[in-house]
Amino acid sequence: SHTQLVKVSDTEVPVFVEDLPASELEVSCDVIPVPIVLTATDNCDTNITVNYSETIKNQETGCSSNYVIERIWEVSDCSGNSTTHTQLVKVNDTEAPVFVEALPASELEVSCDAIPVPVVLTATDNCDTNITVNYSEAIKNEDAGCSSNYVIERVWEVSDCSGNSSSHTQLVKVNDTEAPVFVEALPASELEVSCDAIPAPVVLNATDNCDTNITVNYSEAIKNEDAGCSSNYMIERVWEVSDCSGNSSSYTQLVKVNDTEAPVFVEALPASELEVSCDAIPAPVVLTATDNCDTNITVNYSEGIKNQDAVCSSNYVIERVWEVSDCSGNSSSHTQLVKVSDTEAPELVSSLQDMTITCNEILDVPDLVFQDNCSQNVTQIDFTETNTFDGTGSDYQIIREWTVKDDCDNTAVFTQKLTVTIEVVKEEFDETVVKCITDGDINLNDYLIDQNTNGTWEVTVGEAIITNGIFDPLNSDLGAYEFTYTSVDNGCIKAFSVNVVINEDCGVFPCGRNDVKISKVVTPNQDQWNEYFEVVDECSFIADVQLFNRWGTKIYESKDYKNNWNGLATNTSFGGSKYLPAGTYYYIVVLKDSGLKPFTGAIYLGTK
Repeated sequence: SHTQLVKVSDTEVPVFVEDLPASELEVSCDVIPVPIVLTATDNCDTNITVNYSETIKNQETGCSSNYVIERIWEVSDCSGNSTTHTQLVKVNDTEAPVFVEALPASELEVSCDAIPVPVVLTATDNCDTNITVNYSEAIKNEDAGCSSNYVIERVWEVSDCSGNSSSHTQLVKVNDTEAPVFVEALPASELEVSCDAIPAPVVLNATDNCDTNITVNYSEAIKNEDAGCSSNYMIERVWEVSDCSGNSSSYTQLVKVNDTEAPVFVEALPASELEVSCDAIPAPVVLTATDNCDTNITVNYSEGIKNQDAVCSSNYVIERVWEVSDCSGNSSSHTQLVKVSDTEAPELVSSLQDMTITCNEILDVPDLVFQDNCSQNVTQIDFTETNTFDGTGSDYQIIREWTVKDDCDNTAVFTQKLTVTIEVVKEEFDETVVKCITDGDINLNDYLIDQNTNGTWEVTVGEAIITNGIFDPLNSDLGAYEFTYTSVDNGCIKAFSVNVVINEDCGVFPCGRNDVKISKVVTPNQDQWNEYFEVVDECSFIADVQLFNRWGTKIYESKDYKNNWNGLATNTSFGGSKYLPAGTYYYIVVLKDSGLKPFTGAIYLGTK
């Protein structure tokens, strides 16, 4: 046998199969080659793996784009034999950033109101990811006289951290080539107006696309003025505006001014038709006028008489005309027809008044004078006089009427009323006629003194029957009587009374006249003094009392008087008052069966 020990050892390192990359390489950051994948073979070990690693070295603090990549490929076999390869890749940023968007034109000419906004540019860099584009602009070549003309220099700049940079410059030439524009609506270019309706010139403002200091200049001029009438002319109105670049706008308006309105009366116009009396013709109204244009206005007045009545000259028509014109021939007029008539009757010039008189004061008919407001002649055409006297003792009236007319047959009646108060003239027989009941008939006519024969007898005190003035005592009571004969004398009343006392026999009575007391004053004012009319006698005879006013009218009567009359009115003819008016009144008091003559006298009725 033979033993051979063959000691097998792996002493060879693995071998890279591929070509090894360059040991040093300098590249840009955006073209760093990918590391090569290397494989290896070993003479013994079949399970060979190449390990790759890389590290960043020498990176700049201020710029991450510059650094060194150290790449290492290592391989070992199981015997520990190893092989390595190192590559140093030096990375640098050598390219400037690049603008992303299309660059604006380098030169641009624009109007001031059409300056484009600066383009926003962005940029990218092959290495630096934190890229910012810086924009700046500056005004150059500005026109000292007009700020609307200048040049804008726009610059966009960008740099990467390695100092690689790019820039773009744009020159924008700004000019003002547009004229200012009026802001408001322009007035009509031609206008025809009345002189009093000339519109105020429109205030126009303007704006400019560039110039902010714009002023509109306004001017006007009068043209084609009418030499004969200053109300007709032409106004030329011009609005002008310019900007500092000399661009201008203007507008012209022609206002044709005419006077087309007639003058107007200032005062209220008098009525077109008027009817007046001949003595009340109003003076013509003084009218003035104003005109919307003409300041020199005069109103012309004229009047004429028309349609005058041939018979009555007081009836006619006055035509009044007021006329006015302005210098343009516009006119106004007003006509008033005043119809004048005599419608009033004549008037009384003389004094004529109603009167109250006594029956013995009746006046003769007066001669009256009349006048008329228009006619010169007044004619009396009638006169009448009537009276209401009835022959009794009542008051009556005399009514006188005058009828007159003027030339125009206007008639008037003037009346005078004379209220005639009857005065009763009272007389009485000197003494009381005392008769016994057996003395037979008493002829009262035997006692008349100067009386006419148209009167009548009446019993005024007592109750008796008389026939043709004959009194028969046998058919009457004993006592006192008064008989009154009333007659008319020229419108007045005359009364004559006879007092008769009829006794049963002719003996002597126990009481005389001195035993009788009759009131002289009655004052019914509730002070308990003289409150009533009193008849006091010692023998307490029954008293018949009659009271009369100063005209002889009976106002009170009592057949058995109880001292209770205090001025009370018992006759409605004395008006609505409850009591008689203050004054003097007259009484007749007959004491029945006293044999005494009736008592007569006056009392005063008062209130104090």
